[in-house]
Amino acid sequence: MRILPRLKTLLGMLVNEVKPLPVREVAERLRVSRRTVFRELANIDRVLTSYGLEVGSHPGEGVFLEGTAAAKSKLLEDLVSLGSQDPADKQERHHKLVLAILRNPGQKLATYAEQFHVSVPTISHDLDEIEDWLGQWRLELRRKSLTGLSVAGTETAIRRLILHILYDSRVSPGEPGNYPHPDIILDLQDSSEELNPLLSWMTPQSRDTLNCYLAVMVQRVMDGYSLEEDAALANESGEYGDQAEKVAVVIQEVFNLTLNQAEKTLLAIELSACRPNALEGVRKGSDQADLMALAEKMVAGFDPRLAHQLYLDNILIEGLAIHLRSALVRIRHHIELVDPLLELLRQNYPDIMARCRSACAVLPTDGEIISDDEVILVATHFQAAILRLADPGENQVVLRVGIICVHGIGSSYLLASQVKRAFGSRIITEVGWHDDPDKWPQYDFLISTTELSNTDLPVVVVPTILAASDIKRIENHLSLQQKIGASPTRQPENVLEGLSQVEDLARAGRKIIEGFRVITLSGDTPFPALLERVGRETGHTPEAAAMIQNGLEEREKIASQVIQELGLVLLHCRTGGVDQPVFILLNPEGGFQDPYYRGTKTAVAMLVPQTARREVAEMLGAISTALIENPTLLLAIQNGGSEAVLAGLQKVLVDFLVHSSLEKLKG
Repeated sequence: MRILPRLKTLLGMLVNEVKPLPVREVAERLRVSRRTVFRELANIDRVLTSYGLEVGSHPGEGVFLEGTAAAKSKLLEDLVSLGSQDPADKQERHHKLVLAILRNPGQKLATYAEQFHVSVPTISHDLDEIEDWLGQWRLELRRKSLTGLSVAGTETAIRRLILHILYDSRVSPGEPGNYPHPDIILDLQDSSEELNPLLSWMTPQSRDTLNCYLAVMVQRVMDGYSLEEDAALANESGEYGDQAEKVAVVIQEVFNLTLNQAEKTLLAIELSACRPNALEGVRKGSDQADLMALAEKMVAGFDPRLAHQLYLDNILIEGLAIHLRSALVRIRHHIELVDPLLELLRQNYPDIMARCRSACAVLPTDGEIISDDEVILVATHFQAAILRLADPGENQVVLRVGIICVHGIGSSYLLASQVKRAFGSRIITEVGWHDDPDKWPQYDFLISTTELSNTDLPVVVVPTILAASDIKRIENHLSLQQKIGASPTRQPENVLEGLSQVEDLARAGRKIIEGFRVITLSGDTPFPALLERVGRETGHTPEAAAMIQNGLEEREKIASQVIQELGLVLLHCRTGGVDQPVFILLNPEGGFQDPYYRGTKTAVAMLVPQTARREVAEMLGAISTALIENPTLLLAIQNGGSEAVLAGLQKVLVDFLVHSSLEKLKG
């Protein structure tokens, strides 16, 4: 028979009492809520039935055990013989020993030796190893002959250590000896109705991590270890302060526990460290422009050869910016990531990790080390972008596939890109969200990383990183659906919306063609003068011209726009200085003479309006990609031939518009 600690304690209380126990008293003695007591009483029959016992109650008096004295004696005998479960190995013993010291400080070595069924010298040797390990967490093990063992350090560091132990697969909440008590975790699960509306925006993995933090927070506050005010954190609540207040209200109602302001501040920090589960509609704070600029610096650090293409990938830039909002908080406050996807990514994408570490090197971390887990999440964004670049972009489109992934933005687009790369023009892929089933009917079938029970659509369940067998299963569904045909259930307003988007793209393409021109420059034009000329040629007012010039200057600070491998200067930025996309050619007589240009012969300027739709940026991205993949277009630009450049430009835009129009009109 296996009985968890809380249930064992409850049974011991009931079997030793001769009169009814009020539920309130039971809750106080167990240090749990009344709700937890009622839940345990409802499940207790599974243990009592085999003894011929049951729980009785007297209104106004409390609960008691009904049965013979012999049956109660047998139950008590078995409870005593259960004891505690021994740790499986030394590491688990170390973890449980630390938790035992934190839970009940001041004990002597012999107490822990008896608890873990080992000798006193073994416990002493364990403590020697634990002492060094605690130092990594900025904590100190104190051994006093009179006051016993204790762990010293900040309360925040102690909680980080407890969370790390809980995240370790060898120690799971609910097992004997764990901290916090499993009833706290179960109470939090029972509070999902109150918490879900507040926390539904985060990934399931972040929600699980936050639940662990909440459980540890509740346990520590119950044990008298509330956080003290920290001046360094006083202004850290940020945009999540109001949400932290609302979560604190739920905690007070469930546990009858009032959190001080320091607890609410750290709770707000924990919330800001959680990853959002969707790209669209994610809150964009006042720091969005700074995060976008930081994302662009990461692109330059990732691979300078691809930077000019990746800069125009809005999904990458916006996805990185949103990811950075929580990642920088985690790095700054030593908040550990927990996600089963991380190890899988580490195994499958070792080749991209070095470049992603270079990309992360630009992050402002105040000297804090960026963990490989954080680098891996950045890798999902870049890997998805690389796969998008590799998409051949053929025109035939058949089925619309919804990609449903619970692991976050980067991995969602990574999965979508793998699927698109595998099946090309046979499908249209679109990232959907696991908590928004109302939008699923627009797809012909779904590819998901988790089981979906609330849909009649065909669903292929796959891991985030596809193996050959996964692609084969998708192929089988795709072939079947192609025989059935695409779903005709498309709402008229969706068709109209698609037509509107196609019109917007066509209008933007026409503006690029109409605005294209070749501007002749003096060969001795210095680089700052080149940027000034672009602003003057494309900005309709002096203010707009200055805005364009400043944008190009900022871009140059991030990474040089002189692409020696292509033999040209590729000037590009998002700017409020233009209201339509711009593509112009700047042709110096005899080539650029200033050494800064590194022997390049001509320059191209591509400008995206600050408020442009994602598809417009993708249109210019298609032009940027063509500079590498279409030698004829690149040669025409290098030679400065306006007619040849215009012809090549028109072909790129037509191909892009045809492909995009088919996707939009598919529904």
